[in-house]
Amino acid sequence: MTSASRQLDIRHLVVEEAELSRANGVNLVANRLAREQVRQGQNARVFVLHDAARPVDPADWNVPVLAFPLEGRRLFGHLVNLAPALVEALLAGADDTTIVHIHGGRRPMLLSIGRELARRGVRYVITIHGRYAHVYDEHLRAVRPSSALYLSVFERRMLEKAAFVHALTEHEAATIRQIAPRARIEIVANAAYSSAFDAPPPPPAHRLISEAFPSYGFCGRYALKHKGLDLLLGGFAQHCARGGAGNLAFAGTGTDGREQLQTMARENGIADRVTVGPPVFGPDKVRTLNGWDYFVQTARFDGMPIGALEAALGGLPLIVSVGTGLGGPVERFGAGFVVTSLTDAAVAEAIARAAQVTPDAWRRMSRAAYAMALDVGDWTRSAQQLSDLYAKGAEAPLGRLALV
Repeated sequence: MTSASRQLDIRHLVVEEAELSRANGVNLVANRLAREQVRQGQNARVFVLHDAARPVDPADWNVPVLAFPLEGRRLFGHLVNLAPALVEALLAGADDTTIVHIHGGRRPMLLSIGRELARRGVRYVITIHGRYAHVYDEHLRAVRPSSALYLSVFERRMLEKAAFVHALTEHEAATIRQIAPRARIEIVANAAYSSAFDAPPPPPAHRLISEAFPSYGFCGRYALKHKGLDLLLGGFAQHCARGGAGNLAFAGTGTDGREQLQTMARENGIADRVTVGPPVFGPDKVRTLNGWDYFVQTARFDGMPIGALEAALGGLPLIVSVGTGLGGPVERFGAGFVVTSLTDAAVAEAIARAAQVTPDAWRRMSRAAYAMALDVGDWTRSAQQLSDLYAKGAEAPLGRLALV
């Protein structure tokens, strides 16, 4: 039996950060990939490292999940080495079929995990999930020199000794090359649906604009800088100051971010046109998205955001920044508008253009958004691509992974 046909022991490793696992995009990706890989016949599981004060709820996951409280040696408030017992638990029973898929980057503790994996000859893969993007701008210039130095000195070797580094977009791949020129990089996109588990929704042929057109909305985590929500609110404020029409709604997690957004709306005199609400899931999320005319994601660094793809699959046109990695597909399909730079003025310009769309043009854009989401991919295909790459990695000599 060849390595490509052997059952693999796939261990997705994530660090719990969000207030709710199901609102954390990184966790969602690991969950969706592992679910698909279990269906493929692989032994796929998720290992969650979490704050002891915030336990993991297995009900938030569709796959076997093992939870471990974050313990180990800290330096200047950062966890730099996991407790030996925790490392043993993560790697118990690992053999030549094991692939540890690490989700995340720019974490000192990951270096200790990488060294231990290499010492034991356990192959690993890394998905960065946009955690390097804020270090470099869209032109790949270092905007945080100290972080860039840390990555090139310390994290580079871990990247270059991985079986491969999984990038979500071409731009993310280019960013990784800035840090680790010798890393093997494979691009596999996030997706909007599973052809194995879900029936794709029918094309939104009869969807119409809302009665309150134009209605703009964002659904996700209230991480103001990361998600560019300050830019979205600032741009919408400029749009309103120029007499622009419309309302802006937020639905998401993060109490501090919610309060900041409400304060910013009041300070800009647009509190009556801005709604900042709690997170929505399932049918509530569908109803919320159906009440909007545009899904807006002005993230500074948020490669291939799942929320935007899911909105597009439902026929909701997008307004996205280049930081999402969706600018190219949106322009190619005519699925919405691209914010040309990370400024309030650029956001205001895109919002104003969206407000001028006719009902017929909006319906064409809605259908284009649906087609774009289908084209970007489905979880079944993405998971299979990764499993094929894992199998190729399993054929690589173990010596290649020895950290120097």
